[in-house]
Amino acid sequence: MSTSFLPDGSIPYRQHIRWPIPALARTLRDLGYSTVAVQADPKYYYDRERVYPLLGFDRAVWLHEAKAVPRADRGSFPSDEAVVDSTIAAAEQSRPSFVFAFPSSTHSPYNWGTYARSDLDVTDAPTAAARAEVKEYVNAERVADRAIGRLIEHFRSSPDSTIVVVFGDHLPPVSTDARVRLAERLAKLSEVEQTRETRRVPLLVWANFGLPHSEPTLSVNMIAPFVLERMGIARTGLFAVTDSLRRSVPVVSACIESVDGQLWPRDDVPPALRGPIEDYRVMQYDLLLGERYGGR
Repeated sequence: MSTSFLPDGSIPYRQHIRWPIPALARTLRDLGYSTVAVQADPKYYYDRERVYPLLGFDRAVWLHEAKAVPRADRGSFPSDEAVVDSTIAAAEQSRPSFVFAFPSSTHSPYNWGTYARSDLDVTDAPTAAARAEVKEYVNAERVADRAIGRLIEHFRSSPDSTIVVVFGDHLPPVSTDARVRLAERLAKLSEVEQTRETRRVPLLVWANFGLPHSEPTLSVNMIAPFVLERMGIARTGLFAVTDSLRRSVPVVSACIESVDGQLWPRDDVPPALRGPIEDYRVMQYDLLLGERYGGR
């Protein structure tokens, strides 16, 4: 679903999810998959302990509350290696498995000074404080990258067909000084281009079997049908709608982007696209706040 259809500042987990809704975990569980969430944040964050079962997860692994779990070098969150270990363990089932892993070790703040002596440095920051902040961020990312590499190497030799999807949920919340280069680049863009760039994060889809190479631009609400297609699983219900929509409009967010790269503000799309987007919005409203005709 898209938060762009909700009032600004909405926190959907806390405000809008009150009953089971269509979700990737539920879709796969209905097909016989084991569904596990591996969470590094405290279980009370964003009401996840209540919401995960409504999304179709059989169980959740709450690493933050487990005292024996190794902690990251910075802060007190479980380490990326602990998240990878739990992900691998959750995937070792006698039946197919879907594991959603949410690490936290790369999150802000970036003023711990943990990697002050690291060889991975920043050379062009505008201030010493910005340099220290960005240096901590990129070193935390390097630690995470190594953990992701170990995860992929584990499944590379697995006899089971496996897909790994990695993406960020937002840009890093660094200080104004630390993002001065980004600000300079954004100043040259239109308002709608700035909206896209301040929300854009990398997406990696890797598999241990042959998949066609592609470099799509997708909003997060389009990732599930994209992955289901690569799994060879039919898209139904909400995912049939989003799958159909992404063929022409792969980004439905604070801005709208067509498959040929044209970009519009959320409320200024061409008439030909308004109908399908409005149908999608109405279906989401029905599932979250209405009579749930689309979920029956």
